[in-house]
Amino acid sequence: MYVHAVRPFFEHRDVARVLLVLPPGREEAEDAGRVLGEHLGADSAKILLLAGGEHRQDSVGAGLRHLARLDTAPESFVLVHDAARPLVTTALIDRCLDAMFAERPQTPQAELPGLSSSGNWGGGPAGVVPGLAVRETLKLVYEDRVLLTQPREGIYSVQTPQVFRFGPLYQAFLRAQQYGLQASDEAALLEWVGIPVYMIPGEATNLKVTYPQDLDLAETILAARSRPAGKAEPVLGQSPGSAPGSAPASSPSSPPGLAS
Repeated sequence: MYVHAVRPFFEHRDVARVLLVLPPGREEAEDAGRVLGEHLGADSAKILLLAGGEHRQDSVGAGLRHLARLDTAPESFVLVHDAARPLVTTALIDRCLDAMFAERPQTPQAELPGLSSSGNWGGGPAGVVPGLAVRETLKLVYEDRVLLTQPREGIYSVQTPQVFRFGPLYQAFLRAQQYGLQASDEAALLEWVGIPVYMIPGEATNLKVTYPQDLDLAETILAARSRPAGKAEPVLGQSPGSAPGSAPASSPSSPPGLAS
């Protein structure tokens, strides 16, 4: 699945390098390197494999620390993307990057290292995330009992890629590490230290593959994108010569379907 998640960034004209953070282990890195080489012709100068950690924040931190060792400029853009979102489009990446140049009101955070002495970072925002307004009614539930109905006005489900300027993101990460804060996404780290993060419209097809039925839907969307006009739709989850549902679940060495 990560082949599909990586490809739009690997092929993007404005992305200088891709850090793919993997579960720790030499075998994981070897398998990933082989798969990326087979399906992307991956240039080692653009894709680097890193060992991650137990939690999402640990893995993102591994990537940020690597960028810090490379003396990455504080104003450089860093995009953080979930490998479980294999349907990200180049158009969404472009809109995220474009939004980083928009003039927006911001609260200076001059006390944070990595920013200019004024607390500004070039007039644009420090972070932008894509999201979709929640459409369903939301209920707070405890042990199957509905406690109350949550207002959905102003509530969004957040997607990736999330894009940040390196300086604010790295310093927010270090501060969270210092205080033992674990966040479910990187935007929350900036929110915690008071740095504004802005939202742009996401894409309904940019789904996160969490449950088996999500994989089925993702396969359907991928097939529709790649199918030439007038060609019959293939059986979902079935490759030529295989039985329905026989695709491997998460083998790094499998063919370039969503199961790879």
